[in-house]
Amino acid sequence: MFVAALLVLLNDPSVRSEFSPQACRLLREAAFLLLAYTGAAALLLTHEMGAEDAARIAQIEAARARGETVVHFPRIENTRRAPASRLLRGLGQRRHEGRRDGILSG
Repeated sequence: MFVAALLVLLNDPSVRSEFSPQACRLLREAAFLLLAYTGAAALLLTHEMGAEDAARIAQIEAARARGETVVHFPRIENTRRAPASRLLRGLGQRRHEGRRDGILSG
């Protein structure tokens, strides 16, 4: 969000005139690199989550084929989260202890 705001500000002629052309170019390049880094990390995590979801769906389908109605999954350990997310995740786990099983309907 800050990168987008910076790019919008640099696109304004009155703001751009205060910076040298080299400074504007450097800020744009830095914004692009930050955007590329963040985008690559987001794509990697999205891919990993999709692969894990596919594996869990396959487990559910296999259990359904065997006639089971409850599937027990191991806890998902994703350590690449922000500290605030860990805190909120911990609060949510305390509230929902014992509800980690996938209940099948069919």
